[in-house]
Amino acid sequence: VYGIYKGGQLTDKYTTDENGQFTTKYYVCGTDWTVREISAGSGYLVTPDGERISGAEPGQYTAEYNSAAMDVYETVKRGSIAVIKHSGDGSTGIETPESGAEFEVFLKSAGSYKNAKETERDILITDSDGYAVSKKLPYGVYTVRQIKGAPGKELMKPFDVSITEDGKVYRYIINNADFKSYVEIVKKDAETGQVIPAAGIAFKVRNLATGEYVKQHIVYPTPHDTDVFCTDTTGMLMMPEPLNHGKYEIIEQSTAYGYVLDSKPVPFEIDGTKAVVTVEKYNMPQKGRITVEKTGEIFWSVTEKDGMYTPLYEVKGLEGAVFTVTAAEDIVTPDGTLRYAEGETVDILTTDADGQAVTKELYLGKYEVTETKAPNGTVLNKTPQTVSLTYAGQEIEITGTGVSLYNERQKAVISIDKILEQDESFGTGSGGEILSVKFGLYAAEEITAADGSVIPADGLIDTVYCGENGKAVFKADIPVGAKFYVKEISSDGHYLVSDEIFPAEFVPADSETALFSITLNNGEPVINRIIYGSVKGFKADGKTGKGISGALFGLFKPDETVFSEETAILTSVSDENGVFEFKNIPCGEWIIKELKAPHGYELNDEEYKIKISENGETVNITVTNEKIPEIPQTGDDRMLTVFLAALVLSVISILMLRKRRVQK
Repeated sequence: VYGIYKGGQLTDKYTTDENGQFTTKYYVCGTDWTVREISAGSGYLVTPDGERISGAEPGQYTAEYNSAAMDVYETVKRGSIAVIKHSGDGSTGIETPESGAEFEVFLKSAGSYKNAKETERDILITDSDGYAVSKKLPYGVYTVRQIKGAPGKELMKPFDVSITEDGKVYRYIINNADFKSYVEIVKKDAETGQVIPAAGIAFKVRNLATGEYVKQHIVYPTPHDTDVFCTDTTGMLMMPEPLNHGKYEIIEQSTAYGYVLDSKPVPFEIDGTKAVVTVEKYNMPQKGRITVEKTGEIFWSVTEKDGMYTPLYEVKGLEGAVFTVTAAEDIVTPDGTLRYAEGETVDILTTDADGQAVTKELYLGKYEVTETKAPNGTVLNKTPQTVSLTYAGQEIEITGTGVSLYNERQKAVISIDKILEQDESFGTGSGGEILSVKFGLYAAEEITAADGSVIPADGLIDTVYCGENGKAVFKADIPVGAKFYVKEISSDGHYLVSDEIFPAEFVPADSETALFSITLNNGEPVINRIIYGSVKGFKADGKTGKGISGALFGLFKPDETVFSEETAILTSVSDENGVFEFKNIPCGEWIIKELKAPHGYELNDEEYKIKISENGETVNITVTNEKIPEIPQTGDDRMLTVFLAALVLSVISILMLRKRRVQK
């Protein structure tokens, strides 16, 4: 606000506009007009003396209305900001000046020290008396912000100072309290970084400067002092009291269920930068391994007795079993992380030479172990085994459990079918001869047991006789993979022993069958042929040794007691040379007996016992007869003989005639 004065008398008042200007009305020119500031603008000083208006003198203008211009300069109000820095703790007593504390001072409207003009900012650093004062700063609102202080002391919060009076020093006494921060301890899973929401996880806090554990007062549930602090159900804890500036460390005293205790200290610092310092403690979840032991019988050794070799078996670890390990449930660690979904395959194992296999490290939970491939020569065990890995305590990093599985050994029943040729005429083959047929089981090549003992090639393993049904079944327990053959050792004496060899190999077709049936010769029966021989006889006159024809002979069983044509197996009549024969006689003992003597000879009652032992054998016998002694005849006797002969011839003629008529 300015006043227009005439000779020292106020005539009018004018106020500057937004441009700092004003224009007066017209006044009569004169030499005593002056402009004097009545009140200054905000932040400026009032100019104490008025100024004469130059150019308002009469005689300078030719026009009636003229103008004169002038500039007036304002003086800005300036002040200073001073701080007096103490370093007490705020309690009653003598306080010590703090040197070296630093403050930024800047025009608030600039937003920061960096953005303020050089004339509108300053840095204050306290001296040994704790005092610092700024340069003179123009009128305005300034922000004072502490940027450096004594270690362990809180920094002063920024505050504003309004410089409104010229030349005034605005003084502030500043005392920084010791810096303290609350400490939050958070328990986390070391693998996922997720919080473990478990209560009761205990910690101690040690002050590294003193080496002592921090003890604080707990109000709830019972007031007491403690140096052990525990998490709540969120897996976190806030220490009840703040800690002073300094370096500390937390030491875990007990951990969450399912995790491994880690007593390694976690350091942290209260440095004045945070009101709450969060310290994170990571723990590894406890894991475990599942040991699978596979056992079963193996071909361990060989014994030999009386030329026969017997394989022996012992229960040992089985190599080569393959197992799939799957999660039997959703397996979730306490931090809430799903580690394995139910049914998920977590590992595949193969047993070693000792029959053992161990899984990788697995999270605690329930698993199923299922055999997917059986060791060679054993039956696949399809039944899943449920195994649980349970928490073994916080001191154990890797726990373990085991499961033992037994596999049945695959076995084979070796059999061969036998048929004996039969001769009904002689009764051969129907009298239990099959029970005498004996077979042998032999190694086709060397078979080596685990202990190094062997069944040599062609070594006899087992013998067996045929049953009534003609089947021979071996009892030998041969190992898987063995190559062998069967051949006939002996037969009933009536039969030829077959020299045919029947090879085979025990190779299981699958791993699910426990007992295999190996039937040799493709299941076709092996036929044994009867041993046949013959008897060639010579019928001779007992005195002359000449052959006699017409003698009837019968072949009988050795136990026959009635000798007749009806009971004879075969009959034969001596020819004109006295020779008679019995062909195709089975092996065995037989009786030959004369049933009818030649004409004029006495019957020979002797029983000729013969024996056929070899195929194609011919047994020769000679049977002699004595002539019937002659009786002298009278004439009447001779006539009677002639009559009887004629009568016989007549009867024969009549019979033959009838036979021809019947045929026609």
